[in-house]
Amino acid sequence: MNSLYVPFPAALLLVVVFVIKSTKMNSLYVAFPAALLLVVVFAINNHRRGKLPPSPPSLPFVGHLQLVGELPHRSLDALYRRYGSEGGLLFLRLGRAGALVVSTATAAADLYKNHDLAFASRPPSYSAEKLFYGERNMSFAPNGDGWRRTKKLAVAHLLSPRRAASFAPARAAEAAALVARARRAAEAGQAVQLRELMYVYTNGVITRVAAGGSGATAERFRKMMADTSELLAGFQWVDLLPEAARWVARKLTGLNKKLDDMAEESDRFLSEIMAAHDEEKAEGEEEDFVDVLLRLRRQGAAAGLELAEDNIKAIIKVTNALLACRSTVQSPTAEATARLLLRMHHYVFLAAVVLLAAVGYGVKNRRLRNGKLPPSAPSLPLLGHLHLIGPLLHRSLHELHLRYGSEGGLLLLQLGRRRTLVVSTAAAAADLYKNHDLAFASRPFSAAVDKLSYGSKNISFAPFGDDWRRAKKMAVVHVLSPRRVESFAPVRAAEAAALVAETRRAAAAADGGAVELRGLLYSYSNAVVTRAATGGAGTTAEKLKQLLGNATSLVAGVQADDLLPDMAAKAVRWATGLEKKYDDTIHEWEKFLSPIMAEHVEKRVGYGGAGEEDFMDVLLRLKEEGADGFELTDTRVKSLVVVMI
Repeated sequence: MNSLYVPFPAALLLVVVFVIKSTKMNSLYVAFPAALLLVVVFAINNHRRGKLPPSPPSLPFVGHLQLVGELPHRSLDALYRRYGSEGGLLFLRLGRAGALVVSTATAAADLYKNHDLAFASRPPSYSAEKLFYGERNMSFAPNGDGWRRTKKLAVAHLLSPRRAASFAPARAAEAAALVARARRAAEAGQAVQLRELMYVYTNGVITRVAAGGSGATAERFRKMMADTSELLAGFQWVDLLPEAARWVARKLTGLNKKLDDMAEESDRFLSEIMAAHDEEKAEGEEEDFVDVLLRLRRQGAAAGLELAEDNIKAIIKVTNALLACRSTVQSPTAEATARLLLRMHHYVFLAAVVLLAAVGYGVKNRRLRNGKLPPSAPSLPLLGHLHLIGPLLHRSLHELHLRYGSEGGLLLLQLGRRRTLVVSTAAAAADLYKNHDLAFASRPFSAAVDKLSYGSKNISFAPFGDDWRRAKKMAVVHVLSPRRVESFAPVRAAEAAALVAETRRAAAAADGGAVELRGLLYSYSNAVVTRAATGGAGTTAEKLKQLLGNATSLVAGVQADDLLPDMAAKAVRWATGLEKKYDDTIHEWEKFLSPIMAEHVEKRVGYGGAGEEDFMDVLLRLKEEGADGFELTDTRVKSLVVVMI
């Protein structure tokens, strides 16, 4: 049985679970034959096929993904030792993609000698096709005449020894710039980050070799290659799904739009470079890659290869990527992305585990057998205990504790994907905060908070760790110290006088009626905070009040999308327009804070920091001075101002 058909019974099981939940049927009567069906499918799927190499037992849909760890070479070695053949072959199925593991030199020599054409092409990648003009280059094009002509053109005209030697002045100039940067950093007493300096050097050489540009062109090219590397490093998990599922996943995760935007930006950049190279070089003048390709197109000397604009752009892009990869220094972003992609298959595996858990719904609702976990109420698949929580949260938790909780005052709940510990006695709370404080020191992740607080880079939402401790120390010592708070006494006095005056006017206008103090006190607090944080008042305070109202409505309470699995949460945010609302709100904050920050920077330059400082003045001063090993970027300053407000 072809394992590509296995997702059909898996989908059938979801329907079975839905029937169980929608009717009064005893779940065990349905779950048992459903589980039996799954076992049969599992056995058929793992039945050895005579002409294929040996293979470990696989799971429906994910195949062998769950067997590959973060160190693939070790995982493959362990799998080969356990399941591989004496001939050095092992067959794995990674999602929908078949993979042949070759573990001996003899087997590898035989494959490359007798079966080279079968392994000459890369597996298709949607990202590569989108970003490299339909795979019109020697790295991603399928094996054939077009690939051979492209390779010949690159080797003979772009990467020949003579061409490489002609770029010696470019390498020498960039090496001199590298030494100068390192010297400046050392003379300033800073740690010399050789990784970054070497990456800048490599990027500078590549940009000059490829396009004859430097400076802003090199920086723009570096960003383009870093963005491309993020989407191409390792394997893309969406490429492991069946065709229809791949399309849905790309649509829901925003990958389609991201690829379209990136391809458009890259094309615009390369078009500008080609337009600047349109004029033919004078004889004897050094050519870069773009000059060479344009000359070959004009001469028709591309050995039968039609050099259209897209072909030239694809060759330039992939040739530069190859040169960048030959360097021993790679982008830290690409490295982090590669590590992340190696872990992403676990999410696919967990999805299959959830599917299997749903089949055993009738059995799952027993008490947790693990004696080390607190007692818990019966739960539902995916929802957990969400259905047990009513509009009055404190009453629901109290009733659940009375019914299911332990004498020690503990109760374990599963709210969607969030595991929650309910503590109902003072003794239990004291024990947790005394002996297990680190386990409960960080807030649960929230997509809304992460978006609106510039990546949770502040003392309220940052995860517990060194950065959080340094941010807290900086806030307590420099921003919220007794001396700093006392310095705002005139601000509080002025706003208190304005509050009294506003109350008097309201009382006179009410003619003996009630005066609504809630709104007046809120305006007073907002004005004090605005002046203390940014030095602004009036329209600034009113704009801040509006922004805080919008942000509070998005982050207050429990967000339903944060309780869903990661992919489902992203789909919900996209479908409900919540993601766009987050983007619009942070854009409004950015429009509000950026001019204020620019005004404060200009004031510091003009007046040398004289006079009383507000919060933003303090943070900008600390940014200039260096805040005890805490890197204060513009984004972090804005994040700290937002949370202090």
